[in-house]
Amino acid sequence: MKRRRRESALNNFLKALASKKAGDSFASIDLTGESLIGVDFCQRVFDHSIFYEGDLSRANLGDTSLQNTDIRKTILLLTNFEGANCHQAEFNDARVTLATFNDARLIQADFSGALLRGVEFQRADLTGANFENAIVKNCDFSGADLTGAYFTPEQKSSIRKV
Repeated sequence: MKRRRRESALNNFLKALASKKAGDSFASIDLTGESLIGVDFCQRVFDHSIFYEGDLSRANLGDTSLQNTDIRKTILLLTNFEGANCHQAEFNDARVTLATFNDARLIQADFSGALLRGVEFQRADLTGANFENAIVKNCDFSGADLTGAYFTPEQKSSIRKV
């Protein structure tokens, strides 16, 4: 019964998302554990929302506001965050592969413990971001602002920044 109610609530959310226009707010929504593969969240507001332990593979979060959002332990395969505002978002322990954060605002974002493979952070603002204990492999930080970002010496040696 709980599962059926949860599926119904998710279907209602997806219908509402599809029917609303750019700039509409879904702030503080709890989508814990949901599989949202390929969903288009583009240009919406999800500030203070929870995507904890979900799957956002191939999702489009371009130009989306995700301030103070919980994206911990989430799968982010080929996910688009281009131009997104992820100020103080939590990506702790997330699995991020081939995702795009180009031109994103990631000020004080927390990537501690995350697995980052082939991620593009070109021209992103990563001021004060935390990469403690993150695995950073083949990521592109070209043109990114890394002022005050925390990386270990080992991580710094593997970062591509042109």
